[in-house]
Amino acid sequence: MTQAADTGVGESILVVDDASTNRFVLRAALQHAGYSVTEADSGEKCLSICEDNPPSIVLLDCVMPGLDGIETCRKLREKYGRAHLPILMVTSLAESENLADAIRAGASDYVTKPIDKSILLARVASQLELQRSHFELEQALEIQRTIGEMLPQALVVQRGEDEIIFTNAKVPKSLRSLTVGELFQQLHGGIAAETYTKARKRFSRDPLAEMDFEVQRDDGVVRSLEVSSRAIHSSAGEALRLWLWRDLTASKELDRKLNERVRLDMVSLFVGGVAHNYNNMLMSIAGAAEMLSRAVPDNPRATKLLKIITDGTTAAARFTRKMNVFTRPDLESPKEQGESVDQVARVALVPLEVEFGERVAFELSVSSELPETALSLSHLSEVMANLLRNAAESIERQGTVTVSISHSQGSEHIVLVIADDGVGMGTENLGRVFEPFFSTKNLDERNSVSMRGNGLGLWNVYNLVKLAGGDVTIESAKGHGTVVTALLPVKKPAPGT
Repeated sequence: MTQAADTGVGESILVVDDASTNRFVLRAALQHAGYSVTEADSGEKCLSICEDNPPSIVLLDCVMPGLDGIETCRKLREKYGRAHLPILMVTSLAESENLADAIRAGASDYVTKPIDKSILLARVASQLELQRSHFELEQALEIQRTIGEMLPQALVVQRGEDEIIFTNAKVPKSLRSLTVGELFQQLHGGIAAETYTKARKRFSRDPLAEMDFEVQRDDGVVRSLEVSSRAIHSSAGEALRLWLWRDLTASKELDRKLNERVRLDMVSLFVGGVAHNYNNMLMSIAGAAEMLSRAVPDNPRATKLLKIITDGTTAAARFTRKMNVFTRPDLESPKEQGESVDQVARVALVPLEVEFGERVAFELSVSSELPETALSLSHLSEVMANLLRNAAESIERQGTVTVSISHSQGSEHIVLVIADDGVGMGTENLGRVFEPFFSTKNLDERNSVSMRGNGLGLWNVYNLVKLAGGDVTIESAKGHGTVVTALLPVKKPAPGT
């Protein structure tokens, strides 16, 4: 027979005994202590109750007809661990030889008949306290695991010298079976191995250090990694180490683009104001020169001086137009039709071949199936003209300018390479070539002032290409020429095509 007793206020306890008198004694003692008690008169009914609604603890008589207590305990352990369902065996001193079998079957503890109430309650309370402690520990571990999974960094817990005992979801599954050293060797194609070596040395000296690394793969791709580590000890005194790392490449690139955008906005605002006021002054000078030329038509000296003024204002107007490129509305929205880089290059070479043809040979190499670029015609023409003219002007006697235009299948950029065998530049100037108003043409070394260039050509090239989503790099050495590489963004197909 199975019956439910009055519900108490504490944990639920299932009393299993084929003798009703024994169940009554146990129930009375437990209910008086505030526990909620349920009864079962056989092992089979015990299993049925635990299947539907397991109690906090089971008091199980060792010897019963049918399914005895030891076998019942063994079946319960197939489903419930010791921490999840404590089982106290109830046995008499005469049946003590069964205790060893009961413990092997999974019993948590035992009490002997006749029942001593104080011992019974103490052992029940002890088992329930162990159960609560286990649940609290599991909860704490689950919270820790959840926090670990929510971290933006990849997390690894290391035991001993290299063994990994925990990783969060940020660590690729394929790497979780490796040691810590092997894991860093595999990250990003092996480029983080040196990072791990340096980090271990640094963290051994400074346990609170955080380190940022920039590492470059064989294909030239640069990755930015943030690495930190902490030594900790488990409650058992075991030495562990936490490793945290994060790939900052995307965020740093975003920061760079935002900073570039802010810088260009400031430059655009400044240039717009300067160009506007400069044009007003030029108009006044040009107007006054025109009026003077009418007043002194027969004065050769005055006419010559006025021509110098007119030529100067014309040159200044061209300079202003170069500055004005950053205030034009088409800067943000290149033309939809796209432009052919090789055609623009061929057009740009024609006047240069006429001007420099006696001392400079121009060679053009174009790969097949070249896509169009997203740069507008005006911007692409300005980029090409500036780069080609700089290359030609760097050759003082006889030399060659080589133009190579190529594109790899699937790439988002067309590669424009313009190489010359001219005078080249030293490292002291190479880092400044993209600065506005800096030029190496007929440079006054003492005052760092160009006597011929206005210093806006490469500045324009750099910013036009960067704003369109490309990049420009320069390699040069004195006496060994210059190589300019421009990555020009490919025009993306219109939506739906």
